[in-house]
Amino acid sequence: MVEKNILHSFYRWSKLNFPPNQVPTLEWQEELYQATVGSQLATQFPVERDYCIRFCKSVIQLCQDCNMEVSEQFYEKIGELHLQPSSAADFYKTYFLSSDPSLTVSLREARAVISGGTTGLSSWTAGEYLACWLDGQDRARLVEG
Repeated sequence: MVEKNILHSFYRWSKLNFPPNQVPTLEWQEELYQATVGSQLATQFPVERDYCIRFCKSVIQLCQDCNMEVSEQFYEKIGELHLQPSSAADFYKTYFLSSDPSLTVSLREARAVISGGTTGLSSWTAGEYLACWLDGQDRARLVEG
């Protein structure tokens, strides 16, 4: 099973840290691929292209460091992404709001400080913390005030 922090790192474009004891078997790589770059969620709300390439390269490097066979899917995805123009599509960060993996919010984001005439194309860390806090609160008490 793929660890939650790896999934969250992928969908938020953040630094990827594999567990120190991670053995990247072909089965684990298949699960990782299907949960990240090959998932329906990543197809519908793609992560930033260059980050996705770095993610795939990190998986390949982990496999090489552990002397494990690398799944061809990661090489194929890198090739596919290199054929796409870097600014051709919208990119999204996806946040998991609870332990239920189907409860997500995907936000269109841009790496540029100013994009489309606004500075509002990036999510704020405070918003994520607020959503997590609200998820843990007693909803009835929140409604009552």
